[in-house]
Amino acid sequence: SSNANLKEVKLFKVNSSTPRIKLTLSISVLIALFLCQVTFAAEEAFVSLGRKTSVGARALALSDAVAANPGDYATLYYNPAGMTQIGPSQIGLNVGYNYWSESVTVLGAPQAANGLESVQLNALQAVLSGKDWAMGFGIMAPTQFDELLAYQAKQRNYQYLSRGSLKQFRTGLAWNLSPLASIGVAASALFGQEKLEIQDSVTIRYLEEYSGFNLEPGILITLTPNLRLGASAVLFEALNLRDTYQIKGGASTENEFSIKHPLQTKLGLALNLDQSVLSLDWQGDYWSSYSYSEVGAVFENHPDYPNRHRFSLGLEHEIPRSYLQLRSGFGWEVVEGFEAPTEHLPFRIGLGLGFDVDSRLHLDLGYQYKNQNERLNGGLAGELLTQSSHHQVMGNLILKF
Repeated sequence: SSNANLKEVKLFKVNSSTPRIKLTLSISVLIALFLCQVTFAAEEAFVSLGRKTSVGARALALSDAVAANPGDYATLYYNPAGMTQIGPSQIGLNVGYNYWSESVTVLGAPQAANGLESVQLNALQAVLSGKDWAMGFGIMAPTQFDELLAYQAKQRNYQYLSRGSLKQFRTGLAWNLSPLASIGVAASALFGQEKLEIQDSVTIRYLEEYSGFNLEPGILITLTPNLRLGASAVLFEALNLRDTYQIKGGASTENEFSIKHPLQTKLGLALNLDQSVLSLDWQGDYWSSYSYSEVGAVFENHPDYPNRHRFSLGLEHEIPRSYLQLRSGFGWEVVEGFEAPTEHLPFRIGLGLGFDVDSRLHLDLGYQYKNQNERLNGGLAGELLTQSSHHQVMGNLILKF
């Protein structure tokens, strides 16, 4: 049926590292071999949730296990309540390098991997600290759309290329309620765009322009002298999307949509062990409650989108009298209702170090490797096995005052 085939198309991205849903409009388009030779009477307006990436080199090395272990300006993103715990005021600059590699095995035959690179400013933030309060503000890019997938099957070529990011201008406040507890709240203005090109029998292009806002409160509690609990939740996030669609050589069409993101949560524990800190985090994205509509209409559309759970384990060790911190992290992801190939579940590994140049200047370097294999139904191409890896390097420069 058409509904079954539409679900197969969604499966291609919904279960991948860059999940996608579809909003239906009105013109026919072929999306490679996933359509099982079916042409749809629908213009495909793709709305991407993107790929979440770390904010800051320290968080990258710890695989994002920092909700209860604040250490620098990035706590404004991970848990605003932690801003009162990072010491003196500071300004942080973060630059990152990304390399994505993805290959496809079609009809049992592996094909050459495709690579995609980018270098960008990931964060520029400041946290101002008072006696029992802290205020933070800055810009960050925690969501990336970059992805490239290309393969050949049945004497046809297919390519899917996406570039762009969703940025946040974020500001927040935090207060110490007592020596054992602090609370905080952060608000973000969201903006960014994704440029998407799908090449098959025709070339189809999308320009997705996003704008919106969100609100995220957080809390940090000292349970025992050595154990802390941190939690935050994006209680509300709304986006506006301007979708521009074009078949190469033809005229473009524009449509506007309103999107409501559902609950997104972070929960963490941090255990102090002399010169080390062991942290464990869980992040939950309840995308099954995702809703959208055309501008001005009722939010009654709920795509078939799975909830996602990200688990992180981080270890940070400070070498006595060396001004040096060593970091490592491991993470994995669970998608409800999705069975990844049993031989290779999604995972990520992080490594990094920090160095106090003096009392005012601090440097961080972080690296993370992500890997995921997936099996997809490719229609005429049979079973497709996609193999994706992501290498990410970040550097921090932090000035304290």
